[in-house]
Amino acid sequence: MTVDTATIRKDADHVMASMELIKMAHKDSMSKESADIFRSFYSARWEMETFLGRRRVMIVEMHKSMDQLTHLSHDLKSNLIKADSVPVYYNQEAKRAGLLIESEKMSMAKLNAQLPLYQYVAPKADSLMSLIKNHKDI
Repeated sequence: MTVDTATIRKDADHVMASMELIKMAHKDSMSKESADIFRSFYSARWEMETFLGRRRVMIVEMHKSMDQLTHLSHDLKSNLIKADSVPVYYNQEAKRAGLLIESEKMSMAKLNAQLPLYQYVAPKADSLMSLIKNHKDI
């Protein structure tokens, strides 16, 4: 699962900048079609931001799990735990890792569903933003 988080961050920031421009232009009314485009645009941003937030948490949790296994190995070598206890601890970490992987897969699936929407809507939103910059109705 390779993800270009820099591109996702750039795209999410692009949406935020556009939404801020709408606020700054005091655009309180627009056509239904324009509103739908911006709603979809903002929705895609929400999923991107959610993915990026989850990603940070997932990385931290994966490191914790790896640390636990390192500690387990150390504790076993130092005779701090009994050898017959190792499978119990190992299975707990294996189950935790499996849950983390499943969570990451679900997060990736959600992101992959939103990226095409963003790519479809972004040019339309940019075109509307150009109209707003030129003080035209949308």
